[in-house]
Amino acid sequence: MMRNLTGILPRFGKNLKDSKYITIMAISEIEKHFLLVEAYYEAEDYIRQQYGDSAVSDFFAMTFSSLTKEEFEELIDLRKTILGAFGRRRYEVERFRMQSKEGDDLLKRVWPDVPPIVDFNDIPFKTFQVGMYVLWVLSIPRKGDGYNGEDETDEEFERRKDWHDYLFGYVNQDAILDPLIDIEELIKEFTKQREIINNYVRIIVQNRNK
Repeated sequence: MMRNLTGILPRFGKNLKDSKYITIMAISEIEKHFLLVEAYYEAEDYIRQQYGDSAVSDFFAMTFSSLTKEEFEELIDLRKTILGAFGRRRYEVERFRMQSKEGDDLLKRVWPDVPPIVDFNDIPFKTFQVGMYVLWVLSIPRKGDGYNGEDETDEEFERRKDWHDYLFGYVNQDAILDPLIDIEELIKEFTKQREIINNYVRIIVQNRNK
């Protein structure tokens, strides 16, 4: 199931768009490619579970065949940096929340390997904002996907959702302080990239079910 890119802040994009002091730039090609790869990974597990690794190889080739080698390598580098920066910021928020002996022990269990500080100065500022917002939305908790799995209580789930809401301001601090993205336009473009992926999924399903 794909997550709703609007998250819990549907007014955020509108507020940016209404501001006469903010210049919102169009979504770039590399940002479209980033949205495409995230949509791809939303569907990859389904393809693997239903049809195996060979189908995943076909799905991968189909999805990224239009990218040049240079574009694909640029995309891989971009995604690696954005994922690293997102992971580091999540860690820093949890480290701040767990300032006690018990919390420190839990932090070490949750993060046995401390994410390194990531240099993202080479990434365009708007592109970084796009990446942080999309990864935050895609990590919105679902019931049963926590540490306790299906045994997660309603109270535990609500705490995880509260923490994720709390995470928003830190992960997206760049867009909050100097917003360059239009959430409504971002939603439209991500919906488009998801539709592209859904078309590829249908082709894979049809081919495998002949």
